[in-house]
Amino acid sequence: MYYSLTFEKGAKNTWTDWGLIAASPPMVPPPKPELHLVAIPGRHAGPVDLTRAIFNELTYPRITGKWDFIRREEDSRTRIEVYEEIRSWLNGRKTQVQTEDDPFHYYQGYFTLEEPKSKQNTCEFSISYDLEPIRYNLDGTEDTTFLLR
Repeated sequence: MYYSLTFEKGAKNTWTDWGLIAASPPMVPPPKPELHLVAIPGRHAGPVDLTRAIFNELTYPRITGKWDFIRREEDSRTRIEVYEEIRSWLNGRKTQVQTEDDPFHYYQGYFTLEEPKSKQNTCEFSISYDLEPIRYNLDGTEDTTFLLR
């Protein structure tokens, strides 16, 4: 079984449309809370988190990273043809992505295709992501279990 990503509610899939095989199952890690800790002299309960003190909740940065893929050169399309198709469809675009392991949710953000690296009989592709720190249910509502509150 090849793990894949699906973009824009099924419009494109990394395996079925581009022949990309994930180097490892693509996952979206949960965002780490932004903590702005300030030590107050004489306070024995530890530092104060200014973010929580001001906003009364945790805040989160965007989720960034990349997914690595391998493509066998046995396909009838050349590496450049596949690269150009992915780049023109995905590069810099704000869209939605779903992972195979979590088919009931999607994430939204921007994607960038890095320059492919050719190896003997294969080509390596990397897709970088910059996602909102929110996981959405398929109906477009936020999945509140994704973040600590």
